[in-house]
Amino acid sequence: LGKKLAYPAATLVLLSSAVGLHRTGGVHAKSVAADYSGTVAITDYQFPDSLQAGGAWSNGVADVEISSAMFETPLNFDRAGNFYADLVTEVPSTKNGGIKIANGKEIMTLHFKPNLKWSDGTPQTAADYMGSMVVSFAPEFNATSGIDQIQTITASGNDMTITYKGVDAPALSYRIPQLSSGAILPVEYLQKKYGATIEPSLLKSYDADKLAAYFKSAAYKGSGTQKFVNKWVNDSYNTPADITNGPYKLAEWTQDQRVTLVPNTFYSALPAASGHPRPAKIQFVEVSTNPNALVQALKSAGTYGSIDKAEDFGLSDIPALRQSKYQVLVPDALFYEHLELNLGNAALKDVRVRQALYYGVSKLAYLRALYPGLSEADYRKTALTSPLPSTSPWSNNKSLPVDAYNPTKAKALLAAAGYGPGHPLNLNFVTTGSSFRIRSSQLLQRLWSQIGVAVRIRYAAAFGNNGLFTKYVDGGILYHRTFDI
Repeated sequence: LGKKLAYPAATLVLLSSAVGLHRTGGVHAKSVAADYSGTVAITDYQFPDSLQAGGAWSNGVADVEISSAMFETPLNFDRAGNFYADLVTEVPSTKNGGIKIANGKEIMTLHFKPNLKWSDGTPQTAADYMGSMVVSFAPEFNATSGIDQIQTITASGNDMTITYKGVDAPALSYRIPQLSSGAILPVEYLQKKYGATIEPSLLKSYDADKLAAYFKSAAYKGSGTQKFVNKWVNDSYNTPADITNGPYKLAEWTQDQRVTLVPNTFYSALPAASGHPRPAKIQFVEVSTNPNALVQALKSAGTYGSIDKAEDFGLSDIPALRQSKYQVLVPDALFYEHLELNLGNAALKDVRVRQALYYGVSKLAYLRALYPGLSEADYRKTALTSPLPSTSPWSNNKSLPVDAYNPTKAKALLAAAGYGPGHPLNLNFVTTGSSFRIRSSQLLQRLWSQIGVAVRIRYAAAFGNNGLFTKYVDGGILYHRTFDI
């Protein structure tokens, strides 16, 4: 999921789908970190729609990849899944005093690096974070899951203090304003762009109760804040004039052809990595928007000579990709696909039922059936034991099995919850109509039928009116919770 569609979930079947490839000859750049030289060309079957600082941003992988070079976060993950300090000076912890518990509430303090700037040279301020909270909670957008656990945010100098509504285990992972709602917003720039001003008091601090009351009040209707939100919701944010805060900025956006990034000369958050090239240009080039056609195109000498890296493939593409000259990368899973369980359903609210669904799925059998012909190593790289990053004390627990499949235990849990002969459990499963999703849902349906759970599959469009990932105001299935799984 893209960041703006992130929400807390009961999750099952943790999988990776991060297959990529790159030229064996490397990129067109010197391997001296201090220099900017050469061009790296990247492709994907999706062409980016927009950048994540605008409300019209989609959740496509291509949008995330383009945005990742242009936006920085307070914290980030390295390739091993470890937290590192990005815009802040250190990762908050109980040991360094960055995380404390007082009166049953978790309090996190972020120490920001001094003199951080946007790509137009203007300073990054606490108002940029408060502004992201305003648009996230605005009724016209309403993407609050995750950050709805924040009670207050205050700022003083380079420090920002977040008080949560309780002790919040995943606070570092996705409960910091930027990480939940997309990018921090360059509020000063956007107010000028939209010709609308957010109520100044809302940019000084954040209080969940006060903001909720403001949106319900008559003062919001027709205000500068509402005008700002409406402009932002429809902003695709993909012109070179739009500013960013990462190491690169946008130089060109030619729809369905090419996106060009160049260095942001005002960027100062992190030094160049020793021994790694820093391209003078990063280009996203459209080769084909048909995923199958793209796989075939990558076998040609012309594509190999002009494209350095291609990504966003599934495991089913691996056999064909390995016929090309590219090096195929199947990384250890750092991200996960998941099944969202609607706890508004009385049955799913019972933890025994959720556990039964978990024990009723063999992840390895599912993967072998969905992607036949791969190596056992590929399957095991993909079947995560846990979505926790490696900084979690539980992530290195070797007692957690890759595949916890146990149908006998699943049936016993269902029986204990009151389901079985004479009282069957019936659930509805909503997914998209892509061939992969159809096959995936049918495999899960078959596995669950073996433990006595009947699943009815309903296919929906991904976007558009009443689509699976559509915004709340357009009848989005996820946001309206009109599903069981």
